[in-house]
Amino acid sequence: EEELQKVGQKFEALLLHNLLSTMRDSLPENPLFSESEGEKMYWDMFDESMSEAAASGQSTGITQAIVEELKRQQEQVTPPKGENPFRSLAPAPIDLEPIQPREELTPLPSDQTEFEPIKEHLKIFRPIPGRGIATQ
Repeated sequence: EEELQKVGQKFEALLLHNLLSTMRDSLPENPLFSESEGEKMYWDMFDESMSEAAASGQSTGITQAIVEELKRQQEQVTPPKGENPFRSLAPAPIDLEPIQPREELTPLPSDQTEFEPIKEHLKIFRPIPGRGIATQ
């Protein structure tokens, strides 16, 4: 559970950092005092530390919502204790009894006649010398 709490806080801090950075970027720039790269880096680090402080204080409740959702998802994936996690997903085999005893079964009759094409259909085909049958 402690690991889930840390993951939730890190995600909340990342979300809040993104929110603060976006809010800061939306402010109009002052034409008299342009920001240097060092100042931009300072404000980015400031936003990061503020977001981490806010995430650790449980002020928004985002961490708790994330932890609850992760727990719910873990319960769906993790099998209950004592249950084999590698069990088959196939249904259990059904014990079937034959309708007739094996001794009384007779084989299906087989037709011993050879294959003969239907003669009406042969009328539309004519043989091609050396190639077999072709359509008219």
